[in-house]
Order: sequence, then C-alpha cells, then structure tokens
Amino acid sequence: MGEDGTAGRGQPRGRGSGESGGSRGARWCREDTVAIFLLGGVLAFRMIYLGVFPLGLTMDEAYYWDWGRRLAWGYYSKPPLIGWMYALGEALGGGERLLRSFAALFGVGALASLYLLGRSIFSPRTGLWALLLLVAMPGLGPLHHLLTIDAPTFFFWSAGLTLSWCFLQAPRSSLATGLGVALVLGLGHLTKQILWVFPLLALAPALAVPAWRSRLWREGRWWPFAASYLFLLPNLAWNAAHGWPMFGHLWGYVDGSGPQLRFRYLVELLASELFLVGPLLLVLLLAALIRAGVVARRLSDGPLFLWALSAPGILGYFLFALTERVLPNWPLVFVASGIVLVAGMAREGLELAGAEGHLRWGRGWLTPTAVTGLGLAAVLLLGPFLALPRVVEATGVDPFRRLRGWEPFAAWVSERAGGFEGSTVVVDGHRSHVSALAFYGEGQPRVRQWKRGDKPNSQYELWEEGNEPGSALLVLVGEDREPPAEFASHRRVDSLVLPLPDGTVRHYTLLAPPGTRR
Repeated sequence: MGEDGTAGRGQPRGRGSGESGGSRGARWCREDTVAIFLLGGVLAFRMIYLGVFPLGLTMDEAYYWDWGRRLAWGYYSKPPLIGWMYALGEALGGGERLLRSFAALFGVGALASLYLLGRSIFSPRTGLWALLLLVAMPGLGPLHHLLTIDAPTFFFWSAGLTLSWCFLQAPRSSLATGLGVALVLGLGHLTKQILWVFPLLALAPALAVPAWRSRLWREGRWWPFAASYLFLLPNLAWNAAHGWPMFGHLWGYVDGSGPQLRFRYLVELLASELFLVGPLLLVLLLAALIRAGVVARRLSDGPLFLWALSAPGILGYFLFALTERVLPNWPLVFVASGIVLVAGMAREGLELAGAEGHLRWGRGWLTPTAVTGLGLAAVLLLGPFLALPRVVEATGVDPFRRLRGWEPFAAWVSERAGGFEGSTVVVDGHRSHVSALAFYGEGQPRVRQWKRGDKPNSQYELWEEGNEPGSALLVLVGEDREPPAEFASHRRVDSLVLPLPDGTVRHYTLLAPPGTRR
C-alpha cells in the first residue's frame, strides 16, 4: 500500500513485492538444501565429463589462450578479462581440463545466483523450479564446458541480476551490496560488450517504481551502476591508442548492404534458440513474456524487474535478425531472468495492481518442459561421443568439426619447420590456423598472421611484430592459394591434405625463404 493506504507499486503487495520477498529470503529451508545438492551434482557432473570425454581446445579457446600470453587492457574483438583468465589458468598449471574447470565454476555460480533471485522475488520453491529449468536448457551445459566468452558473461549477468535486485528493493541502502553491484558489473563490462547495457536496463524499471525512483534520487542508489563504468576507462584508452579496433569489429556485424529484410536470418535464429533453450521452454518463455508484457504497467516490482531485463533484449535481437545475422548465443543472457519469470508465473502467478486474481499460466508445462530439456541435454552431451562415427556417416555432419585436425596440422608444421633453425612462422589464413599452431605447435611458438589489407581482422594483426617476410616460413591455407606478393620468391617445401571425418579436407602449403636449406 502507498503511504496514504492506497495500492502503489513498490510497496508490499504479497509475494511480488521487494519488501516481502526480502524478508522471506532470510530463513533457511528445505529447498535451499535441495538446491545445494543439485548445484553440487551439476558441478560434479561437469568436472567428471571433462575427465571422461576430453576435448582439445576449440579455436576460440586457443585464440583467447594466446591473448593470455600477452596481457593488455584490451584486445581486437573483446574486453580483456577472458585473456586475463587464460593467463591465470596457465599460471596455475594450464591444460585443457584446468582451463575448462573455470567455465564449470562460472556456470554453477550463475545457476546459484538465479536460484537466489527466484527465491527472493517469489519463494524458495519457485527458485528451485527456475534452477531446474535452467539446468534443463540443452545449450547451457555445453556453453559451460568450454572456456569461451559465454560462461563468464552468463555468470556476471546472472550475479548482476541478483545483486541489483537486492540493492534496489532493500528498505535501507547497503554499502556492501552497492560495492558488490559495482564490482560484478564492472568485471562484466570487461568481459563482453553486452554487459554495457545492463545498468541502463536495470535502472529502467527502477524509474517506473515510485518507491525505487525515490530511493534513486534521495539515497543516490544509482551510484553502483555508474561506478561500474569506471572499470571500462583503461579499456577505452587502449582502444583509442590502437584505432578503436573493438568498435570496428562490432560494426563489422552489420553487413553494410543497407536495411534489407532477410527473414531467413530470423528463421535461423528461432531454429537455433529452439535447439539451445529447448523447444518447450522457448514456447513457454515467449508466451510468458508476451502475456506479462501486456500488463507490464500493473506488474509488481519483482516480475517487472525480471520482465525488463529479459523481454526488451530478446525482442531487440529478434528485430535485429530481420536485417542482420544474429549468433545463437547472443540472446542467452536475456533468457536468464525470463526463465525465473516463467517459474514465478507458472508456480505462483504474477500479482497485478488493482486486480484480485493472479496472472497464472503454464504450470502444467513445467514438468514436461524440464524432462524434455534434460533428455535433450543428455543427448547433446553424450550422443556425439557414444555414436559419433555413425552420426557422421549417416548425416555427413560432424558436430565436432571445428575441433578436428588441429593437432595433426600443428605437428606437420612443427616437423617441417624444425629443420629451418631460427625461422619464424607466418600463416596466411584465418586466425583459427594461427591459434591452433600457437597452442599445439612444438614449444607453443609465437605465430604471426599475415595481414592482407589495411584494416586488422584479428588480434594477431594488431600485435607489434613486423609484417615483413624476412626469413619467415609461410603457411598457405587453402587449395591453389597464391602467396602474397611479398613472398613471391619463397619456394615450396611441402604440402598437406588433411581429411576430416565428415568428408571435407583442409589444404596447407609450406613455403621457405630463398637460399635456406633444411
């Protein structure tokens, strides 16, 4: 109720209000114990999985690993935190399992944060259902088995959700919680660019809730969100000193042909989200967001906060997909709060201002959604290993194609280049071949990428090594590929045709400077 006794947003109105949610969240309960065992089980499964089903680094992982060997305040396409994490992993001993254990820890941390969010806004039972739905997302497990940019991004976004909610709805401002918000969002800003919009989305519902809006100005509760951007200053200075490459990379996702409707991009995005989120859960999520959006102005504080941190982002990506290609992992951070909202709507209903009833939908879908999602997740994680040769033979599609062939390629280059003492290696091809040779090559050498054109296309083309042929060996990637003019006098040493299980082949040619002998 408002101060005059009338119903008002931001005041206690049952389970949807911040005040009641915060008081309910203080007492230990049976659901907390179940959540801890579930989170422990997820972590144990992922760590065992890394040991039983070892995988070589993907080329994105090898690329970031190479960043970690040259610490900086920024890199070509991303802020610096992913490179710093790989440097930390190498300092602790390195190796694929250790590096990927970071991803497993980030994943479980994100799940724990979202459980606490659902617990605080709704109830422990609803938080447990939200946790179960998240565990059942088929695509979330693989993203937390690989130390790419996605695992830390999902963690910082999820932790930011929980801490921001606690800070904004608390009757009294907490310096410790505010510092936590600033720290988590600040580190998130240094992880991936999508975190840069989080403070704006979090403050939007705060401005719509009278009690929160009053706290923003009277108590200055906007300060952690503003302070989080201070973490970006060194990265922005690095970008300015290097010609703003990160922003140029972002602009590169726009194909430059002008605003043309391409419905196939939207279809591709929807199909990929059905695969990553799960078919039933995606339907449940979109339906819940639409129904809650119709009455958004009447939602109580917690559901409004969840909706504002989910629906606008998902809608924005769907609209962007009408003209540009959207990668399937991009919208996943917005799915996080949306799934908590789904659990709340299905289990308890969303309380509306001025209405006696609750907006309730989807309760009967929760169990089949969780069971279906867990089944698909198991197939996705275990199926390729248990029946991979048959899958590839029957379909011609290898789900692990991007992991294939890198070690034999690196061994071939290392063996052939070993006879040319003192020679460096330059790769004329995609950065994947450069990072593969750097990680899997003998002695993990420093490898250069030949820069074609004026604008850099990877971090390798930004590093300070010279771009002159000199005494460098050149690895040409591709069949019948002509070497750059600067290498016209180099002679052919050897070539490699590397077949892959799906029937495709990779072609490599090694060239040596004139006058050199093995």
